[in-house]
Amino acid sequence: MIFNTNQNRQFYVFNKVITGITATPTNEGEIKVEKGDGQIFFKHYGKGGLTRTDIIDVDKIAYAKLTMATDLARPLNQVTIKLDSNVGINVGEDYILRIEIPNYLAPGDACVLIKSAAVHATGEMQSDDTFKKFFDTLKKSVDNTFVRESGNLIKTEVTTYTETISGENKTKYCLVLTEVPQPWRLGALSQEPVNIKVHFDVVTKLSEEYIWGKAEEGVSTEKIGNGKQLADLEYFCMAERGDMFRNMGWPNNLDVKYMIDPSAEYDVIDIHYAYSGNGVDVHKSEKDLTLVIKKGTNDSTADESMLCVFANALKDATGKNLITVTA
Repeated sequence: MIFNTNQNRQFYVFNKVITGITATPTNEGEIKVEKGDGQIFFKHYGKGGLTRTDIIDVDKIAYAKLTMATDLARPLNQVTIKLDSNVGINVGEDYILRIEIPNYLAPGDACVLIKSAAVHATGEMQSDDTFKKFFDTLKKSVDNTFVRESGNLIKTEVTTYTETISGENKTKYCLVLTEVPQPWRLGALSQEPVNIKVHFDVVTKLSEEYIWGKAEEGVSTEKIGNGKQLADLEYFCMAERGDMFRNMGWPNNLDVKYMIDPSAEYDVIDIHYAYSGNGVDVHKSEKDLTLVIKKGTNDSTADESMLCVFANALKDATGKNLITVTA
């Protein structure tokens, strides 16, 4: 996520939409859509009390977009390592696997961590046509090669899959490498993805050299929500609104806590608009207004119900159907 400054993006967290001509937000998280002569703005009650957004000319709204929390969750990276059945287990050979982690510790792609794991093939492994003993040994080698790292980068699991050989389905074992969510600290340490790449060395079979493995890159069913990323966005946007001294004197500082819960997930509304003046000041200064609401827990549709209220209030104020909420 790229954060822009100078109030090009305004960020507000809400949990309830207030309606009614004379109503005013008085509780934390309440928001109200106000309308004027071809203009709208939002009143919001947050940590700092009652504030309002920019006054937006309706005809200068380029678009509004609703993105649900489920669409913003990121699945964990995953690589499945299989043994090429045409190569098989050749006693006495060393099966070497190299694991590459680009952007290690997140300073850039030029910083790469490379780890090597190996299995020395034995007769016991060769007699096991499911390759379980082979991958159990490979898993132990991979675990050992990462044991000295300061934090967990990947987790390993030996699992099964079905392979069709000569028209017959057979159960084989493989090794799955899955990224581990990385540490995060509000405004100081972003949670970067762990990208996993693997490379296979060659083994000799009947005087010929073969690459012994196959790698299938994919994603896990486990996902990381957008709470931490939005907490960082809120943190930086609050600085642009005047809270410039958070984390001052670190580590002897007072931790600030705004409205985003990093452990939760949020639906996101983006309203892209422009300001332009009169006469010679007609150039457009484009901005974004971002509003987020916490996703309902345990399959609750509370967020969708409130999003419907917001969409109707926005339509009433602008005369345009800017966002559509689908259950």
